[in-house]
Formats: sequence, C-alpha cells, structure tokens
Amino acid sequence: MKINPLDLEALIRCYIPKDSLQELASAVGDTTFVDFYLPVLERYVARVGEIPFSEGSYSERGGAVKCGFFSAHLALKLCSKTIFQPKATAQERMTNDDRYRWMAFMASLAVVYLCTISKVSVSFDDGTQEYSFAEDESLVELGRTHEVSWTLQPTTGIQTTHLYLNELFFPGQLAGLTSVQIRDLAVAINPTLSSLPGEGPLAILVRTAINQTIEIERKRRLSEIPDEQATQNNFAASAKAPLAQLQQAVDEEIKSKELHSVAGQEAVGSDGGDSPNEQKEAQQPLTPTQQRAVDWLRGLAAMPTLQTEIRIRDGGLLISRKALGFGGVASNNYSMLHEAGFVAEKREGAVLCNEAALNVFNSNKPEAI
Repeated sequence: MKINPLDLEALIRCYIPKDSLQELASAVGDTTFVDFYLPVLERYVARVGEIPFSEGSYSERGGAVKCGFFSAHLALKLCSKTIFQPKATAQERMTNDDRYRWMAFMASLAVVYLCTISKVSVSFDDGTQEYSFAEDESLVELGRTHEVSWTLQPTTGIQTTHLYLNELFFPGQLAGLTSVQIRDLAVAINPTLSSLPGEGPLAILVRTAINQTIEIERKRRLSEIPDEQATQNNFAASAKAPLAQLQQAVDEEIKSKELHSVAGQEAVGSDGGDSPNEQKEAQQPLTPTQQRAVDWLRGLAAMPTLQTEIRIRDGGLLISRKALGFGGVASNNYSMLHEAGFVAEKREGAVLCNEAALNVFNSNKPEAI
C-alpha cells in the first residue's frame, strides 16, 4: 500500500467522524477535551498516519486511526458505569473518575498503537530505507511518501513493545496521576488483548472496548461490501446496541476477578471461622450504577454552594436542575439516579428523589438544610 501522507487536520477530517468528536467533547467538557483528550488523539494520529490496523480488521487506508478512535470512544462510554476504585471514599471517586476516563482513552489508543506497529513494515522511496516507530519524528511530521506492507511475524515482542510508547506519550503527560493510577494505566496497556493476571477494572474495560470494536468491524465486513464511509458513519449506531451488554460483561469480569482474589485470601488465611461471604450474607451489594449514584449524592451534600438548590419535600429530596448538573451533565445524572432506583418522580425544573436518596444525602451533609 503506497501512501502519500496527509497533514494532521486532513487525517482527522477524513477518518474520524465529526459528530463523534463533538459527542466526545460534549461528554468530557469542551475545555477538558481541548486540554487533555485532543493532544493525545492528535499525537496518536500523527504517529500512525494512514497505515491500516491489521489484515483481518480495519485493513484499509486509515484503519489504525479509525480503530484507535472508535476503541477509545467506546472505552470512554463504558466508564460511565464502572467503579475503578471500589475501596476509595466517595470524595476520592468524585475526584478520580475523570482521571480514569482519560486513562481509559489513553490506554485504548496506546494498545491499538502497539498492535498496529507490530504487524506492519513501513519503508520509504525504493524500499531500501525502513521507518522505525522509535523515530522521534512521526509519519505526518516526516511528510514522505511511504510503502506499507504486512509482516510475516510481529516486528516487536511483547517484552519490548511498551518501549515504543516513549514516542506516543509526550513529556509530562502523566504528571498529574498518582502512583496507583500509573500502575493501573500500565496494566491496562495490554497489546495481547487477552485476560492477564493482576488486571483491574480499567484493564478489563479497555480490553473489552478494543475487542468489541474489532468484532463490530469483522461482522460488518462479513455482512456487507466494505465501505469506508459507512464504517465511519455507522460505527456509533453499531456500538450503541450492545453497550448495555458490554457494560454487563465488564462488570461481571471485574466481579469475577474480585471473587477469585477474595477466595484466594480466604484459602490462605482461613482460621476456621465464618468466611467474609457468610458474615455478609444478609447484605445486598450495590450495583456499579447505585454506587456511583451514592457517591454523587454524598458529593452533592458536601457542596455548600448548591444547598439552596436542594430541599426536603414529601419525605424525599427535591433537587433542582442546576444542582442536578453537579459534576456532569444534568440529563446523565438524572439517568444515573433513575437507574439506581433513587427517583420518585420528575417535576418541572427539578427531580424528587426518594427517602433512600435522602438518607444517603443526609449521611454526608455538614448541616441541616
């Protein structure tokens, strides 16, 4: 495949749907998108240019850009109902969830990048000069016509592949992350796309998003004549249908790994007494959505500037539209509260939450309203 390189703006315009970019910016906020997400995406696009992703999926020109973006976008959507730090406090989750969303986006691009460069060979001019992905200048920056061919065997082993991230990430990119978050990010960058020991929620989510993105494209290729424009325009619709099932799959795998971890601890440290499962048999665990809703209500209770927007009414908690926008988009927070079972009824300019929500709110409220 011979490629005459496009500039960065042209690449994004050609291979990433404009409405998907707008949806991403709306989900994370315009300022956050410009400051954090767009630089990472532009760096990725500049590195891969128009090279394809793999022979079996996204094998067309620009395939790596599309696969990377669609995977990262899907991962971001799955973040909305995933608990990344089960043992963290509500306040810590409110602070760190945005970071984990960004990390999911970054990790998805990083994994697709490593998978891509391990399967292709890029050469210039007459084929005598090979491009190294360890080069500090990206394909877009070099601006040279190049030839892309598939390799018979991966060009990089799993032991060395992470070294190529040195050129994908820019200096200081991870400076705001804690050591625990950096560890979670490192584990999530798993180019094998298979389950590995020590995976946390972030790694499971990223792997699921990428595998599903590849699977959607594979099914599309089997069912219809390949159409690059259709791939770009219809991916969001294709991914939307199984989103709930994907979220359930992520939640179940996270829970399964947690149970295995607990079982291992019990096997090592059992003293013949009641197991933790027996001690908590009567307790009903919260779903990820319920836990996020609880965290949100507790965070709302700790915001003194919004207390005038909240009232105790009819045995429940009346939250104005302004307060409903705390920490995100009002409509998304309403959906979260409704799915968690906290909504009693929807009123004009407000939502009335039930007594359970009121109890959660009061548990973290500094003073009576």
